[in-house]
Amino acid sequence: MPKGDTRNDDAVVKNGVTDIPPNSDGELPRATEQVDAWNSEPGNEGRYRQETVFEVPEGEGARGAAYDAERQYSDQNRKTLDPERHQRP
Repeated sequence: MPKGDTRNDDAVVKNGVTDIPPNSDGELPRATEQVDAWNSEPGNEGRYRQETVFEVPEGEGARGAAYDAERQYSDQNRKTLDPERHQRP
């Protein structure tokens, strides 16, 4: 289960988990959709990029492990998370 984040000038502004496999280029479809939408906003051209941070192996307990990891990663980056873009955890 991939876990990715969205960055602006190397500051994490949002992160999340997905159970959708990465594209052939390694990018996460949902994150790509968000980045493309945000970069299309006036004044944001090229400002945001996505990065796959780590993957939780599939199997029993994977979803819980992924959400625990997301919570920890959010806590580590709390100062740079954009509250309008990142709502939880």
